[in-house]
Amino acid sequence: MSRLKVAVVALLLASGLSIGIFVAVLIFSPASLLLPLANSTLDNNGYKVTRLDALRLGTESTSIGNATITGNGMQFSIQGINLSYNILELRQGHLQSLTISKIEIELGSEVPDTSAEIQPVSISQMLQSLDQIPIDLLQIDSISLLPGAEIYNFDVAIKTNPLTLNGELNFNDSNSLKIEFDAEQTGYSNFDFSSKLLIENSAIITSELEITAQDDAILIDARSRIDMSEATKVQFMDTLPADTIFLNKTLLVQSQFSLIDIFTAPSIQEILITLDSPASTLSVRQQSELGENSFQIQLPVSISGKIASLQTGIELSASDIIATGSWLNETAELSAESTIANTQLSCSDTSNCNMSIDLNYIMNNWKAGDLWGENLTLSGPVNFNLANNELRVAVPSLNINIPNVETATTSSSVQLSIENLGLKIGNDVTAEFTFTSKSFSPDLGSASMSDPTISGKISFKEETLTAIVEVDLNDQLKMGVALQHFFLRDTGEAEIQLAPLEFSSTYPLSSLISQSLINGDLVGGRILAHANISWSMQESQQWVFGGPVILDMQNISGFYEDVFFLNLNSKLFTEVTTPLGLRTNTAHSATVASLDIGVPIENISWQYAFDSLKKQFQIDDLTTEVLEGRINIPHMDYQLDRDLNEFNIIISNLNLSSIVGLANYPELQVDGLISGYLPLVISDNKLTIEEGLISALKPGGSIRYTPVDPTPSANPSIQLVNDALSNYQFETLNTEVFFDEAGELRLEVQLRGNNPDMNDGQDINLNVNITDNIPALMRSLQASRVITDELERLLQ
Repeated sequence: MSRLKVAVVALLLASGLSIGIFVAVLIFSPASLLLPLANSTLDNNGYKVTRLDALRLGTESTSIGNATITGNGMQFSIQGINLSYNILELRQGHLQSLTISKIEIELGSEVPDTSAEIQPVSISQMLQSLDQIPIDLLQIDSISLLPGAEIYNFDVAIKTNPLTLNGELNFNDSNSLKIEFDAEQTGYSNFDFSSKLLIENSAIITSELEITAQDDAILIDARSRIDMSEATKVQFMDTLPADTIFLNKTLLVQSQFSLIDIFTAPSIQEILITLDSPASTLSVRQQSELGENSFQIQLPVSISGKIASLQTGIELSASDIIATGSWLNETAELSAESTIANTQLSCSDTSNCNMSIDLNYIMNNWKAGDLWGENLTLSGPVNFNLANNELRVAVPSLNINIPNVETATTSSSVQLSIENLGLKIGNDVTAEFTFTSKSFSPDLGSASMSDPTISGKISFKEETLTAIVEVDLNDQLKMGVALQHFFLRDTGEAEIQLAPLEFSSTYPLSSLISQSLINGDLVGGRILAHANISWSMQESQQWVFGGPVILDMQNISGFYEDVFFLNLNSKLFTEVTTPLGLRTNTAHSATVASLDIGVPIENISWQYAFDSLKKQFQIDDLTTEVLEGRINIPHMDYQLDRDLNEFNIIISNLNLSSIVGLANYPELQVDGLISGYLPLVISDNKLTIEEGLISALKPGGSIRYTPVDPTPSANPSIQLVNDALSNYQFETLNTEVFFDEAGELRLEVQLRGNNPDMNDGQDINLNVNITDNIPALMRSLQASRVITDELERLLQ
């Protein structure tokens, strides 16, 4: 039997006991018969009178100073019992009044004895019993519950005809928080009840209830008013993670429900609770280190359902919850709206509950640093389960649509499907989900990916984050990423694997990434890549990175602008640096079979190394075959952030006939070999040459110039030079080379030789200045071919 029912029955018995004591005293010797008589009455219900003192008898009244009743794990201490009567009514078993100053009910730790069951009583029976009590006035000034004295003090006064109750509940851990209540019987089975929750004597919640009693039920219709300006004084507000301000002055709560079988198997049926406000919204503003947050919930919001018992069989549902909000800090901001629909809650007991909702979230606009976007949506069903002190969240399918993510120069969009999301919160936290991009359109300004898809699985368990991600571009590029991060150790590692990526004229690089930044493409060969990257947090709170990155380029062919190359080969081994970057520890070799810049350059090879953090790139021993000779760069140390970068180009055995042939001057024939060096300077991404030197190799060479127009020149000096060059045999050819930022080449040529057909071969020394615009010359050389056709021909 519940303690509530036992306490009610005990109070009725205590009232009846007072009448029995009085009658016995009048008829029998009170000293010898009172306690045995009382105990014989109470014993059947497990109670016993253990104290009875200060008994005073009179012809019209009787008083008892103190009485104590114990049993069923409870003790009733009754003080100030007064009975008034007249002899005639008393003989008929009727009292004029029974007043009790104070009843203290102390609930101990002893389990009540329920071997003697008290028959269930209905509400109607209780009201009938109260109505039939043979007392004109029953008044109990104070009833106090002592068992939770360290937590609260409960005090209530009861009076009959009509039945009224008033009292208060004080919380000892907060001297300023208490509940005051009053109740009055307005009809045989009707009561009006009012209560106030006060803090510092200011009402936070004021409630008015209409209570109707039926055979086995109590019907309650309640209206409550919450003063939000006072609610902020409640201690639990200090536990919120942010300073919270309720912008509403008042909230209204309308409650309707039925208490069924209150003394046997109590349940709450036909629950309908509605939260509303005069403004039809609940508005909240919060401020924390994370920024300023505000949100509004549309009202009214209602909850309906039933509770089969006080601890089991809870079934509740809620109306749609529609909210809008915004968040702002120094670097980011957002505004959003959300709808929570089809909310269902069911509990088999208070520790085993299930709840389901349908979530629809729209981020209308957002900004984070240089990124911003609009209309991000997230929707899907969400299920919650509470069991065995664990909360589990399950999301069968969640759709995320991000129509645009923008920067000043880029725009992207993505649609993601989250599948089988599971989250467990208990002694530890675990989470897991899989995802697939239904649509992914990253626009990198001047570049975009072709038909990209991303899928994978992410999990969190035992303080370890694990992710497996697969990236696919146009069903051609396939890359896998496996990542783990250990939060307890602040360490992690990632493995990245690029499957062999083949290029061809059918599947060039542009079929994966379309871009307008450069006019170039890869149309042959293949690339493989693999990386193992690790990281850890040091005691200095600095991240340290490491691990190898391998890039294998095999027979790569392609073009840039009007330059194409064939069969680039290099296997690159680098390591990840701290801060995050890449560098080589040793020199690596690379080769290119052919590079056509308008002039075919063959068999290029070099050694190279770099450090991305230092912005340093180094080339050693670059050699190539060109114009029947060779070009060599012994060493080049290029520093990206250096104002000037200088290195020498060594020329060996270039054939003058091949060089002149480039210029398409059929009237000029030159033979001989030249060598020299060109000091190259790079500044502001522009090339210059100052005082380069090129000389002819022994035994020299010849120049034969036949003008297109054989008519002699009217200028004697020009005619003399033309005659000398008609069959000029030179022993010495020295040339100073100058090249400016505009691409103008100037050759200051000094020749020493003779023409055997003139003046019996007399020595002739010539100084000739030759100028040309190299970019224009290269364009003219490149114009004679279609680069894609030439590449395709060479690759076949």
